[in-house]
Amino acid sequence: MIIGLVAFKQRPKPQGAGTINLVSAVEVPGQDIILAAITMTLRNSTQRPLWIKTIKAQLTTAEGKILDDDAASAVDLDRYYQAFPLLKDGAEPSLAPETKLLPGAEQRGTIIVSYKLTKEEFDRRTSLAVTIQPYDQPLPVILK
Repeated sequence: MIIGLVAFKQRPKPQGAGTINLVSAVEVPGQDIILAAITMTLRNSTQRPLWIKTIKAQLTTAEGKILDDDAASAVDLDRYYQAFPLLKDGAEPSLAPETKLLPGAEQRGTIIVSYKLTKEEFDRRTSLAVTIQPYDQPLPVILK
């Protein structure tokens, strides 16, 4: 019993938390691909800095198929916004790998991902989650 209690208290905990605030999606004409701009808020809930190593998004379709994509490079966001202005509606500055959040800090940001789906299939999704993997932390921060 004591070993179980100690193990429970010592287990790894996510270093942050947050929410997905807004999702905008556009279909790339003639390609059955959508681009999705995901705007989120990330909070560092610990006493240590949180450095972002990777950002990924996972979508579950209405048919139960799971699709993953890495966030597009932050330097490409302006190019996507020029080609598809709807993606910029409500967008925040890019949230990118190598971003550092100090203890207790909160940051809003946007990522862009793509999926081989039609806009209608995207709109019927059953879930969308963003996984942020910090450096030096075993558990990712998952935003839903």
